[in-house]
Amino acid sequence: MNRWNSACNSTWLYPTEHKTKVYCIDGLDGSGKETITTELCRQLHLKNKTTILVAFPMYDKWHSFLVKLYLGGWFGKDPSKVNPYIASIFYAVDRFFGYRKYIKQHIGKVDYIILDRYATSSMIYQSSKSKSEQEAQKLIKYIELLEYKIFRIKKPDRVFVLMTDVKQSIKNIDTRGDKTDIHETEGFLTKVKNKMDFVIRYCDFEPIETMNDGVLRKPFNIVKEIMKKVGYRVE
Repeated sequence: MNRWNSACNSTWLYPTEHKTKVYCIDGLDGSGKETITTELCRQLHLKNKTTILVAFPMYDKWHSFLVKLYLGGWFGKDPSKVNPYIASIFYAVDRFFGYRKYIKQHIGKVDYIILDRYATSSMIYQSSKSKSEQEAQKLIKYIELLEYKIFRIKKPDRVFVLMTDVKQSIKNIDTRGDKTDIHETEGFLTKVKNKMDFVIRYCDFEPIETMNDGVLRKPFNIVKEIMKKVGYRVE
């Protein structure tokens, strides 16, 4: 579900000119991205920072139709067998229109744009289909060219990846009760997880552990860690 969180959108406080920072929170399905992005936005708001929170894919918008067909199994029930270059285009189209409609006009007007998934998600998920690190590198470069150069969406300043055990992710998905797409299986998420460490290193993303000794960390503590990394102290 797409989220445009007006509670975190202080448009009446827009300064005339700002260096907008774009932060992305990514990770496996069921890793807590929605909870963490919402809390991160709230904490920044408490620091008197103007923020916009946007989530991808934008399932309730027309431009996500290719993503919905893909996740619904129209191109094949096994996501590992769907060409990652083609699948990346599906998501890139959604982000192209979403960026131009909901993000671009706020660049330079707000302090922070917080993203629940972005082009980074295609890098993480589609790289799981690569047979080698060299293939994964080639795919990542293709996604960067397509989204940041051709479609010209803004590259995020920092990307934080929520590191969650696959079984915990599946448990969280089952708890939500909306397990509806072909990515949300233990088999496929395991492939994504196995390639995730490489993608994080190669792309210079920042891993954030969501568990401590097998126990889920509280969302506030996770956000507190992220806030510290971006220069804010949270008590």
